[in-house]
Amino acid sequence: MGGFFFAGVFVLITVAMVACSQQSVVIQKILPQQATLETADQTNNPQPSSSLNPIYSLIVRNRTPMVNPGQTVQVEVFLSGYGIPAYNKLNIDWSSPYVINNADPGTLTVSIAAQTNASDQLQLLAGNKYLMVENLSTAGEVAFLDPGFFMPLANENSGLPYEITPTAAENEWDNNPPILLKLNTSKQAEAGDYNISFIFTYDNGQNIVQNQAIASFHVTNWWERNEAWVTIVGVVFAVLSLLTSSIFSILQFSRRH
Repeated sequence: MGGFFFAGVFVLITVAMVACSQQSVVIQKILPQQATLETADQTNNPQPSSSLNPIYSLIVRNRTPMVNPGQTVQVEVFLSGYGIPAYNKLNIDWSSPYVINNADPGTLTVSIAAQTNASDQLQLLAGNKYLMVENLSTAGEVAFLDPGFFMPLANENSGLPYEITPTAAENEWDNNPPILLKLNTSKQAEAGDYNISFIFTYDNGQNIVQNQAIASFHVTNWWERNEAWVTIVGVVFAVLSLLTSSIFSILQFSRRH
């Protein structure tokens, strides 16, 4: 009897150990699946945090890629990114000092500003009512961008869980770009290709970083400015020559008969 008793106890202990082992295996299989689902949920729904370091890239759009000497080059400037830099500056320079009109280099128009309201909160000011125009210097221009440029636009948020809210500098205001450069060229400017460099320097919370963009434009030569007229005059002369030749041939034929 004693032997059967100990044998029975041994069998019960073995079965219990196997059952526990199987339960442990099931738990180990379930836990990684739950972790994967949680990770996927966080990955698909990232939320911008105020602790993120500001990051921006310049976007420039040239309205006038080709101009005649004496005409104005117009370049729109936008900034795309997120966060409000503590410090910043935008440097604008052109590849040749001889391409601009020294008497009237042009203007830099800014359509975005900000002010602190009664609740000590930053309030965006933008559009025609708040346009600020500065005259350019012949040596280039340095502008310090108002915090309003970097303010997120709550009314532009679509509510999507993966969206980063657009900022003021990514939009037009009353059909005005955030920044509009108007560079007056010299009437004596030599024909050729020129560049305007835009360098944005800012504090990203850890380092001073830069982003650069270039707008290119072409000053036309005599042929490019007069090609259409020369072509028209050439066609007119060709037609007149053909008509004259035809009339002369008809007269010669009439005299012979």
